[in-house]
Formats: sequence, C-alpha cells, structure tokens
Amino acid sequence: MRNFGDEGAQSRRPGVLNLNAIFNAEETKPIWNFFDLRAYLIMAFMMGGGIWLLNSGLVPEVFIAVFYTGLGCALALAGVLFWVMFFRYKSE
Repeated sequence: MRNFGDEGAQSRRPGVLNLNAIFNAEETKPIWNFFDLRAYLIMAFMMGGGIWLLNSGLVPEVFIAVFYTGLGCALALAGVLFWVMFFRYKSE
C-alpha cells in the first residue's frame, strides 16, 4: 500500500513538478500539443453544451450568471496561483 507522506517536499507542492517539466523541456512543441485529442473533444462538448444551454432558455439567467461568475473566479485564482508559484520558482 502506498504511503502518501513519504514522497518528500515536492508532494506538498505538485505545481513545482509542472514547472520543472516546463523549464527542463529540451524541445519546443506546438501549442496544439498541449492537450490530447480527448481533452479537446471534451472542451468542445462542454463549450457547445454551455452555448446550447444558454440559448435554450431551459435554465434561468441567474443560474448561468452565478455559474459563470464562480467558474471565472476559480480560473482567475488558478492563474494567480500559477504566477505566484512561477515567480517563487524563478527566485529559488
């Protein structure tokens, strides 16, 4: 059985592993290689479903407003946390 406390300091900062992968990459890759085909299909389905739900009138506009506000805040916070980790990593 795996003990999750034994990985060391990096287990507490999983984003550092992503930054290591970015900075230690030996070659540049095209932007469309950032995700695999399955991820792009999921994104297209979710975006299409959101547009359809917005235009269908099945849910009240208040629900959509609250949902998109929460989603936008979560994405903004994730972006801010990434930049904080990025600048901390660069200063180490």
